[in-house]
Parts: sequence; structure tokens; C-alpha cells
Amino acid sequence: IYSVGVVFCLLLGQVFACSGPDKFVKELVGEVTKDIERYSEESVLVDKLGKRLERISDADYASAKILGSHYRGLSSSEKEKFKSKLSAYVVVGYIKALRQVDSRNKLKVYPFRGSGGQVATVRTKYTARSGKRVRMDFILICLGNKWKVQDVSIEGVRVVDGYVSQLRPVLEESGMNGLLA
Repeated sequence: IYSVGVVFCLLLGQVFACSGPDKFVKELVGEVTKDIERYSEESVLVDKLGKRLERISDADYASAKILGSHYRGLSSSEKEKFKSKLSAYVVVGYIKALRQVDSRNKLKVYPFRGSGGQVATVRTKYTARSGKRVRMDFILICLGNKWKVQDVSIEGVRVVDGYVSQLRPVLEESGMNGLLA
């Protein structure tokens, strides 16, 4: 009975280690929106968002998915260099996407309805400047008692998958040196 109790407590700790994924997304979007309004200079904004992205993203997941089998053969420094390049690439794309949001209509974060495991998808919608309502889902994972963004899906298309289709051909043709150049 004691061992069952210990296992139950450990599992319970895993379930409640990260709570409120929708709250995490609301806070993240609020902070990013304030940064976009506060910093008009692109380089400052890229720097601020880059630092935030490093703290809240699961860069290992994205890097491994993009690089496929090549990821396992990289040294620690090569992995870090790739993650840094990827982060800068993602931040610029993220800024462009967020600048398409009509600032009068904030991003709506829907209440999380999942079962509270280690992975969560938080659904959101925003109105683009064109007037079109756009669905954006944040795919999160609980790592070390904190939510991390693994991927973002816009109208059902995952961003990391887009990077796979863009970067994998460069990797296959030019190798890691070509990709990191």
C-alpha cells in the first residue's frame, strides 16, 4: 500500500506540476503585445522577444523535429548555434504575424478544457487586419514545472512543420554548415 501511495503522489505531482495553460498563454500574449506596442525599433523588439522565446520555448523539440536524424549527431555547441539561429528566425516571423493582428481586437484565449496532463493545446482566435478571424493554437508541454511552447498552429498548420519543409532541403543539399551559414 505504501508503494502505491508513493506512486500516486508522484503522479499527482506530475499532473499538478503545471497548472493553467490558458493563463500561461494569456500572460505570454499580454507581455508580447506590450513589447510590440512599446518597442518600435525592430532590432530592440527582436532582442526582447528572442530572450523571452528562449525562456518559454521547447527549442530542443523544434530543433530535433526540424533536423531529424541529423540532430543526434550534433555536438552541444552545434545544437546551441542552431537553436540560436532558429530562435532569431522564429522571432522575426512571430513579430510579422502579430503585426497582422488588429490591435483593436485582442487575441481571445479560450478556457483550457483538457485533462491536465503534461501536454496541452490552448485555443485562441484573433482578428487579422483584413477582418478575417484566425484560429491559433498553442501546443504546450510541462517541463520542470513550467509550461513551454512546443509549437503553434495557425488555421491547423503547425509552424514547426513549416520550418521542416523550408529548412530540411537546405540541410540535405548543403549540410549543417550550409544551414548555419
